[in-house]
Amino acid sequence: MSFEILLSPEVKTRQDLALLCNARKFWRVAEIGTDIGLYASQFLERWRGEYFFCVDPYSPYDEMTYDRTGDMLVAVQTLQRFHPKVKFIRAASPCAAKLLPEWIMLEFAYIDGCHEYEAVKADLQAWWDRLYNGPVILAGHDFDVGHLGVMRAVKEFCEEKQVTIYTTDESLPSWYCYKEQPEQLISIIEMQEQARACREIGIL
Repeated sequence: MSFEILLSPEVKTRQDLALLCNARKFWRVAEIGTDIGLYASQFLERWRGEYFFCVDPYSPYDEMTYDRTGDMLVAVQTLQRFHPKVKFIRAASPCAAKLLPEWIMLEFAYIDGCHEYEAVKADLQAWWDRLYNGPVILAGHDFDVGHLGVMRAVKEFCEEKQVTIYTTDESLPSWYCYKEQPEQLISIIEMQEQARACREIGIL
């Protein structure tokens, strides 16, 4: 593997990451920075896995300075229909990575917590270490010029690890990288286009 930044040939949007996890048979997933559960809900509607860990301390910080108990209650209500697949870990991100039982072989982690450089840097290392070794995925949100701390931390980290950064094609791009490059990439984009074409001619 080598470091470069590419538009993903596999997925177009971050919602497609759930389908990529299905295609790669990733059954254990963590979202860091669940907030009110919006993305978690979108992901879970598409994903067929076993455990989805919602990681969020629900405590105030620079970007969210208010009491966040209400956010947690909204998330619980939003995601209750996915019980018992969903598990909440109310802890700071690096600590939460250590709280997961060792038998949980985590295959996908999506980072969308504090967007400050030092916080993102700590999240990247904590969840990279928590993923098992193999063609598993570390990912995150807001890889754009409006979030320079995210871009800097992700670029530095992936360059150090010599892995490729893949980005989604949307206004607020997500990014992802493989811990070990898989033998081949899986084009969810192509699969969706084929399914759409089949529907149009009445095959599906």
